[in-house]
Amino acid sequence: MNLFARIAGLFPPGATPQEIRLEILRLGSRHRGEPLSGAILELSAPGLPPERTRLLQAVVTELNRSESPHA
Repeated sequence: MNLFARIAGLFPPGATPQEIRLEILRLGSRHRGEPLSGAILELSAPGLPPERTRLLQAVVTELNRSESPHA
């Protein structure tokens, strides 16, 4: 095993595109059609598990990317 593989093994995998899309739909449902503001709001909750934090951050990144005029 090379050094890069060992370092990568220390970090849990990120969210898959399917998980991100599903979470966007759920956030839109919970936050009246505003998944981005919902994700930002939920990220501010105290005691958020690391897996949830990673998923919400991935959602914010994806939604910001899709709203960018250069995307």
